[in-house]
Amino acid sequence: MSILLPFPSGCVVGRLIRREKRFFVHVLIDGKPDVAHTNNTGSMIGLLRPGAPVLLSPAQNPERKLRWTLELVWCGDPAAYPRGGFWAGVNTSTPNRMLEAAFRAGKLPWAEGYTSFAREKVRGESRLDGLLEGPGMPRLWANWSKRVRLFVKTSSL
Repeated sequence: MSILLPFPSGCVVGRLIRREKRFFVHVLIDGKPDVAHTNNTGSMIGLLRPGAPVLLSPAQNPERKLRWTLELVWCGDPAAYPRGGFWAGVNTSTPNRMLEAAFRAGKLPWAEGYTSFAREKVRGESRLDGLLEGPGMPRLWANWSKRVRLFVKTSSL
């Protein structure tokens, strides 16, 4: 099996302490407190539980204030990690990179005949996730949802 979009080298598993405002998550890495960046502005309620394992990637820019980026959050009993749960991706830049990687690897049958893929293209006053183009093909503008909703089942009396 080939990996379409590997994580950068140097990733570490830490433990979530808490989220602060929209872009900061406090974590423990090897038992030491640190702060990581998250680009996910959603509430992530139900995901960001204190003590949950988190996968952090190192910042690619050495000048960046925060050394880590939040990539994945473990969903399951933190005490049972790494069994009895699964990883949930929370880095909102990953879906566009993943789709581009799948396009370049020829893994999208619906994109047959298209020869170029451009991310984050402007159309009118909107920015869409992707534009596919190819000789003799109509331009294919793409926008995919990156939203997850939490639904809590409640019983009524």
